[in-house]
Amino acid sequence: MQYFKKFKNKKIILSGNIQDEIFLYLKIKKKKMHLQKCYNNEIINNKFKKKICFRIFPRKEFFFQYNTLIFFLIKDKKELIFQLMYFLSNMNIKNEIFIIGKNNFGINSLNNIFKEWIILKKIKYKKKCTLYYGRIQKKPIFILKKYLKKYNVFNINIITLPGVFGYKKFDLGSKIMISSFKKKITGKILDIGSGSGILSIFLKKKFKNIKITLIDNNSTALLCSKYNLKINKISGCVYYSNIFSHINEKFNLIISNPPTHYGNYNNLNIIYKIIKKSKKYLYKNGELRIILHSNISCKQIFIKYFGNYKILKKKQHYNIYQTFKKNI
Repeated sequence: MQYFKKFKNKKIILSGNIQDEIFLYLKIKKKKMHLQKCYNNEIINNKFKKKICFRIFPRKEFFFQYNTLIFFLIKDKKELIFQLMYFLSNMNIKNEIFIIGKNNFGINSLNNIFKEWIILKKIKYKKKCTLYYGRIQKKPIFILKKYLKKYNVFNINIITLPGVFGYKKFDLGSKIMISSFKKKITGKILDIGSGSGILSIFLKKKFKNIKITLIDNNSTALLCSKYNLKINKISGCVYYSNIFSHINEKFNLIISNPPTHYGNYNNLNIIYKIIKKSKKYLYKNGELRIILHSNISCKQIFIKYFGNYKILKKKQHYNIYQTFKKNI
C-alpha cells in the first residue's frame, strides 16, 4: 500500500470493491470516491457526502476533472466487466488505471479480458495481492442492454444487472420465501437487501393495502428495485441503508433474504445484525421473517433477542425463520 503515496498530485477516482480497503480513502482524503456498494455507514453521512458518488452510472461530467482510476477488484467477473467497461467508455484516452486485487479473485486474467482497450502491466506483487497499471488505449462503446437480464415470475416483470442478487436466475430462496405467505399481512413492510425488489413487489401485488419500503447497500440493486416497481406499477419507497443505518421508523413486518457469503467469507455477521436489531424497528407483535440456508443455525440468537422463533418452512436446503416481538 506504500505505492499509493505517489498519487498525491493526481486527480483520482477510487472505485470497485473499496469497502475492503476503505482505509486508503483516509490517506487520499482529497480524492473522489465512486461507490456501487457500501458497507461503511460513515462515508455516506454528511461528513463525507460531497466526496462520494454513490450511483451505478456517474454522469459524464463526473469524469472530466479526473485522469486516474484506482479500481479495487470485484470477484464477480460479470460485475467487474460491467463496471469497468462503463468507466473506460467515459474516461479519456491515455488516462491511467491502477487495478488492485486478491489473486484468488482472478486478477491475472484481466489482460485477456480488457486487452483491446488497456495494456496492463504487473507492477507490485505479493502472495495474496497484485497491483496492475495501464493507460487507456481505446475507448469501448458501452451498451447497457448487453448486461440486462429479464424474466417474468409470478406474473411479475423483473430486470436485473450484474452485481444484483439473483442476476443469473430467479433465486430459489426468494421463491421459497414467496411461497410462505399464505395468511393475510397488513401494515408497513421493510425489505432488507431488496435486490431486484421481487419479494416486495409480490407482497404488494397480493396484499394491496400494505406499504413497502425497500433498502439495500448496493446502488445497482436500488436502481433495479426502483425500475421494477415502476414497470410493475407498484408504489413503494426505495433508498440506501446498510441494514438499519438509515432506518428511523417501525414496521409490522421485516423480511430478508440476506447474502450468506461475501467473497470467500461467510457473511454470518450481517445475519446476526439483522436478527439482533430488528426488534428495535418492529411494532409490538411485529414479525421478522428471514430465509437462510439450512446449514446456518440462528436458534440461539433468536431466543436471546426475541425469546421465540419458529421454522415456518423447510424446503430444498432452506429454512424460513419466523419470530415475533412479544414485549413492548
